[in-house]
Amino acid sequence: MANEELLKQKTKNLLDTLSFKEPDKIIIGIGASYWPFGYAGVKYKNIVDDPIATAAAHTKYLDDIEVDFTFLGTMAPIRTYEAVNSKEYTFGPDDSTIQHNQTELGFMSADEYDHLIRDYKDFVQNVALKRRFPILAASRKEAYEGIKRAAIAQRTFMKAGELINKRFLEKGVRSIMAGGPNMAPRWYSPLATLFTRLRGMKDSLVDLRKRPDKVRAATAAIRANIAPPAITPDAYLTREAYPLSQTIYHCECFLSPAQFDEFFFKGF
Repeated sequence: MANEELLKQKTKNLLDTLSFKEPDKIIIGIGASYWPFGYAGVKYKNIVDDPIATAAAHTKYLDDIEVDFTFLGTMAPIRTYEAVNSKEYTFGPDDSTIQHNQTELGFMSADEYDHLIRDYKDFVQNVALKRRFPILAASRKEAYEGIKRAAIAQRTFMKAGELINKRFLEKGVRSIMAGGPNMAPRWYSPLATLFTRLRGMKDSLVDLRKRPDKVRAATAAIRANIAPPAITPDAYLTREAYPLSQTIYHCECFLSPAQFDEFFFKGF
């Protein structure tokens, strides 16, 4: 069971700190994806299919280290990706860290900007997704079987996440990730989608110099197809401050001040 009084006190300390007030205790946070497995003395690859063992190993450090909040987690459902023949994520040489391999994604070419701009949904569904998840380009039967395997693998991954979160709550540790039933606003820029999922790091940055108008049109198409937020920022202001809202920086780290204003802050 969650330690409600401890959670309440730690949440107050977190919000006081973020509001530039002196908390009762200096808050300590941890953002660890795969280090916990090393601390527990296990290889994630050996227990990835066992959600109970995964959760136990990933939270073992909480018996020795007191923390108030956490973020990140077991980031990539590697078995889900494997089920659809994707090499986007692979285990690193330590058999615990999972590596993100952009070179395996089969990004769009410069000539495909027009398709993306003209019909974003068609491009994503019939071109981009089939490159990212190759099983979708196979026969209907093979694709269906692959998706079933992926769903089973994803259920295992999510079960591990549920057990990890339960353990955090038992220890009075708050997650500051925006999500769950009390969703907070979350911002991921259209340019980051192009950068991370469609065109890739190198080519996106080159395109900002060589074909900026194409980038502008592409990000406009992406933004037009973003689902509305679960809760608007204005509505969020009428609620308690927790859970925290969230934004993610990927391409933004490489932008000039003018590009940052145009491609991130204006939309934000």
